[in-house]
Amino acid sequence: MTTRRRPAWPKRKRIVIWILILIVFCLAIPGLLSFAVLRLPRQVVLPNQGGARALLRTAGYAPVIVTASDGVQLRGYSIHRPEARGTVVLVHGWGPNLATLDADAGISLSRGLTWRGWIYGAWGRRRYPLDVGFSEVGDLRSLFSHLRAEGRLPRPVVLSGISLGATIALLAAAEEPEVVGVIADSPFNRLEEAVDHYAARSLPIMPKYPMRWLTLRLVELQVGRRLSSLSVESVLPKLAPRPILLMHCEGDSLVLCRNSDQIAAAYPEHTEYWRIPGGDHLSARWQDPDEWERRVDAFLERVAPALRAP
Repeated sequence: MTTRRRPAWPKRKRIVIWILILIVFCLAIPGLLSFAVLRLPRQVVLPNQGGARALLRTAGYAPVIVTASDGVQLRGYSIHRPEARGTVVLVHGWGPNLATLDADAGISLSRGLTWRGWIYGAWGRRRYPLDVGFSEVGDLRSLFSHLRAEGRLPRPVVLSGISLGATIALLAAAEEPEVVGVIADSPFNRLEEAVDHYAARSLPIMPKYPMRWLTLRLVELQVGRRLSSLSVESVLPKLAPRPILLMHCEGDSLVLCRNSDQIAAAYPEHTEYWRIPGGDHLSARWQDPDEWERRVDAFLERVAPALRAP
């Protein structure tokens, strides 16, 4: 008895199937990455929980809720100084470093860096998905509008931000005339480059074309904006001549140090740049807390002496 052989697929059909598989793969990976960029994990990182507890015990600590222009509720806190002679606004970045910012603020207060003014902390969007900076700049400006309406924005105003929050602070400061200076820890300069680096870091074997390029376009599709339209260096002419204290660790693997290099090079006359050897993302104040405090204290003394407690 002879067995019947199943006829082999024509070569053309096999080629078409492999092309379809490749197309699906090329679409699926960038799609998942673009989704992940806007929904980073919401883990809590507290390098020093004692700092956060010190913050919560600070006299005058109170929660604050502000409604943004799109109806999202923004939650933060204020620390009221009866002798307030200015305002400091602390701006966090993506979810994981929110608690780090709170801890840093608590450590600053417990170490004696007691700014004599209103302190508003944790201003940034906690809703997911994020808009990678577009809505968050508007959120910070909503806080300014809210405080002006209530008469709780004593001048001078200093913004202090970390990571994405540092970029938001720089972008918002260019639009807010009350701001006299910005402390920016590990900001990114150009959003498109930052997202591209995140995609390359997440999947190193992924080629720039077409897959990382497609990831950027899918992120743009989700946020409804061109990523190239958001960059710090483009607003620096509006920020001038107000000074920046810029700090970045050379070993930062999440937001490369070259971002701060670019900002400092584009704004040299008004930038004090502290480039820290080694370290990683947001580790400047943990690398050398005494030097961090000295630089922040000296910056405040120079741009807003009224904020410095005697």
